[in-house]
Amino acid sequence: PQALTGLSEADGNCSNWGPEAYAKPKQLKDPWGNDFDYQLNGGNFVIMSLGKDGSPGGSGYDADISSEDME
Repeated sequence: PQALTGLSEADGNCSNWGPEAYAKPKQLKDPWGNDFDYQLNGGNFVIMSLGKDGSPGGSGYDADISSEDME
């Protein structure tokens, strides 16, 4: 999707969207209740949590974690 909301809202351009969304908007939060950062670059995407403090950088619970870290 072009934005993270595309995971929870129907896209009129998608012919195989199910009757209900797979994720609910209230679930699109990190464990600390912060919004995830979603970046789309061509066909690749990155989902990131900025950690407990909600700011870039940090360590421990404040550390950023990204879908790129899981490769």
